[in-house]
Amino acid sequence: MLQFRAIALAVAGSLVLAAPAFAGKLSIVIDDFGYRPQTENQVLALPATISVAVLPNAPHAREMATKAHNQGHEVLIHLPMAPLSKQPLEKDTLRPEMSSEEIERIIREAYGKVPYALGLNNHMGSAMTSNLFGMQKVMQALERYNLYFLDSVTIGNTQAMRAAQGTGVKVISAKCFSTIRRMKPISATSSIAPSPWRGATVRR
Repeated sequence: MLQFRAIALAVAGSLVLAAPAFAGKLSIVIDDFGYRPQTENQVLALPATISVAVLPNAPHAREMATKAHNQGHEVLIHLPMAPLSKQPLEKDTLRPEMSSEEIERIIREAYGKVPYALGLNNHMGSAMTSNLFGMQKVMQALERYNLYFLDSVTIGNTQAMRAAQGTGVKVISAKCFSTIRRMKPISATSSIAPSPWRGATVRR
């Protein structure tokens, strides 16, 4: 079954609808890119303020990251990280017990597979993001590639912000999630109700 997840981030500003001058900004990231080009092309037809997160080992990762960038969308790496639940792990899933060298290798290879990436976002990852020592190793690697970290906040005691202290890595926390299980045809000209929110990419 088709699934996309929309991550609403960094909601700031006033919610007073009668005062457009105080409208806030809402950043939206659609993740799990790289497996379904036909459907993902529909997402890329939406305004460029929507960012996309690409799974580095997906068969169409490079193609969709390049296309997203060329169409003005901000690109992130959607990197698997270890969950708390016991389940088979995807290839190159980051785990707390990995060495700094192994984590750096995985992030380096992911960066090479997802061109134009400006940031990295965790796919699952509660066991990893709640481990301070593990996340410190992640932040050290991200700093080498000048990538920010978008925390999906899959667990309440995430250590991402704390792990980034002392580095130059910017950490942004997601505010909410919405899973789209079936996607109807969409286009850039689809009717959309007026909204007080102004679109913004994650980094801007």
